[in-house]
Amino acid sequence: MEAKLLNRWLEKRCRDWVREALGTNILMDKKERALRMLEEATELAQAAGISPVQAAAVAQRVYSRPAGNVQQESAGLLFTLLVLAWVNGIDLEEELESELSRVEDPALIAHIREKHLTKVAAGIGLPFEREEP
Repeated sequence: MEAKLLNRWLEKRCRDWVREALGTNILMDKKERALRMLEEATELAQAAGISPVQAAAVAQRVYSRPAGNVQQESAGLLFTLLVLAWVNGIDLEEELESELSRVEDPALIAHIREKHLTKVAAGIGLPFEREEP
């Protein structure tokens, strides 16, 4: 059997980074995590050439139906991401390693914290537990 795509070590590194950079409450809040996933998925769609009109049409279609199950929808998201990465010639594990290295830069962490405050002000982000996480 092949090694797991997202091995436990990488998952732990991601969780630890969020905890250190943004705090435990932001790490553990399920709606916050879903909002950040939606943000990243929207950025990926934009990068792949999806227009705002197409994105809005997809959102309208999804929200016109009953909500699914988080566990099954998470698997569907990962399934779709794997295929999207494959058709674009992307090695996800390599890219995740690169992203983790990029976001571990202290200057970038400070910038990400500042950006998070704008999300809080816009009502699409959870406030920090304290002034500095």
